[in-house]
Amino acid sequence: MNKNILIRLSGWALILAGLRFFLITMVYTVDEGYTWLTYFNLVIVFLLGPLFVLFGLLGLRARYGDNMGRFARSALLVGAIADPLFIYGGAMINLGVPIYVTFFPAVALGQISLVIFGIASMKHKFLPRMQWLPVVAGILFPIGYPLHTFVLRRYFNFYSELSITPAEVIDGLFTAVFITQAIAIIALGWVVARNNRDSPSETNTIEKQVS
Repeated sequence: MNKNILIRLSGWALILAGLRFFLITMVYTVDEGYTWLTYFNLVIVFLLGPLFVLFGLLGLRARYGDNMGRFARSALLVGAIADPLFIYGGAMINLGVPIYVTFFPAVALGQISLVIFGIASMKHKFLPRMQWLPVVAGILFPIGYPLHTFVLRRYFNFYSELSITPAEVIDGLFTAVFITQAIAIIALGWVVARNNRDSPSETNTIEKQVS
């Protein structure tokens, strides 16, 4: 794909990746009877979602790669590849492992790469505004998911005897983490898309430098 097209698509791809997080939240909260919603989630989250992450992160790398260090560029590349590799690769190999076992680590790697990108942005100030936004867009899930799954949820499921259990409260907080993550990713995609649209000549220059 032409790098200039990839750069211009990156913001919208990130917006769609944020909407993917909203759909992930719906998987946890909507009644299973809504089968059409379940099928819609499968298509967006598992089939198209990895492509949103792939184009979004590779576009960031192409757009801002000259302004960040080698480590941040490598992190974006790993994050972009991890999502489709874990999900598509796991589905094709079909080892009998549930897809969510590969899904959540893949998402976490993509989010960690956003955190590293955000740290580089805060240091070098190459985003047009809100340099901290990639950190917020990436840091919640890698911390919240293992904390929820392996620590809090197990502990409170075992010890709670209340009608409204602490585990249910934790599930609600985890849903809030997903929603916050989605809003931050959508906002980041909007900032990048606006920057690409408002600075076409700069985008073309960067595309020539990357080439």
